Amino acid sequence: MNVLNKISRAKYRRAIYILLLAAFLIVSFYVKIVYIPKITLKVAVKESELSGKKYILCRTERVTGFDWSCIKNGNGNDTKEYCNIIGPDPFDTFTLSYEFDMADNTFVFYVVEERRYYSEEMRQDMLDYVVTGWDILYPVIHGDISILSLFFTRKYMTKADLWNGVPYLPSPALNSPELGEGAKWKTFKPEKEATENSTPEQSSQND
Repeated sequence: MNVLNKISRAKYRRAIYILLLAAFLIVSFYVKIVYIPKITLKVAVKESELSGKKYILCRTERVTGFDWSCIKNGNGNDTKEYCNIIGPDPFDTFTLSYEFDMADNTFVFYVVEERRYYSEEMRQDMLDYVVTGWDILYPVIHGDISILSLFFTRKYMTKADLWNGVPYLPSPALNSPELGEGAKWKTFKPEKEATENSTPEQSSQND
């Protein structure tokens, strides 16, 4: 009888393990095939995929006069130069969360021109890169620990990386090819703030 009970318990545990494994595989399939594509803003690129392209690698920087730090220049040399980007950049396209901003991600910018000059206003040498577009370099660092990290989100920049999960779309960005379906979204404005800032006339019109 004890032997039969042990066999029954072993079968029960095996059945539980199989069910758990099946559930994990189903969830993994759903997240990777259905959910991840829906929330993806950018698919990360590897530097090995950039052969033949004119690009620089930059990280965000917050110093007087500059928003970026170039860590690899257009000649393929490692460097450390503060610079500004003229053209499309991640923070013009999306309002990214503070956590993502601080996560030390590396961005790829496709360069068409490099400008070096002295600014009388800033009283310092300046470096601008004119770019045609951008990508994010693999691996993507999301700045927090999430269950999504189990599903290879280092490959993707997602809507979860946006501030409050909502993109800010200034009017020039509405037709940006970077946004895809996101171009249908409207500028984020909290409902409470909109109500507080509305005039009596606007309120009556809305009624």
